[in-house]
Amino acid sequence: MKKIFFALLFAGALLNVNAQNTRQISGAVVDKNGNPLPGAKVEATGGAESTITDADGSFTIEVSRWLKSLTATYSGMKKNKMPIRGDQDILFEMSNIGGNGWFVNAVGGYSFANAFSVELMFG
Repeated sequence: MKKIFFALLFAGALLNVNAQNTRQISGAVVDKNGNPLPGAKVEATGGAESTITDADGSFTIEVSRWLKSLTATYSGMKKNKMPIRGDQDILFEMSNIGGNGWFVNAVGGYSFANAFSVELMFG
């Protein structure tokens, strides 16, 4: 009985230490006009944690307390890296890669024997 008690006590202590080593960071991803970018990926720079922004471009991610920056990516936009300063919200303002930002990728087929692929880029 004592062994079970001490095992549970030890497990609880480990969970408590782990909880103290993480923090939640919130923020938003927007374009240069302030419009939200739903579906943008926000990830721990050099880490494994990531999340996707909701319909309002907002996100919340739980990361290591020692993580120094987050990176946001969105199709057709330049990758953006922002430092984490305490528990402040982070606002990623994304800008176009260049040109007009249009990219078309179409893949299709008309029979089992004759498949084709077309990729067009405008910029």
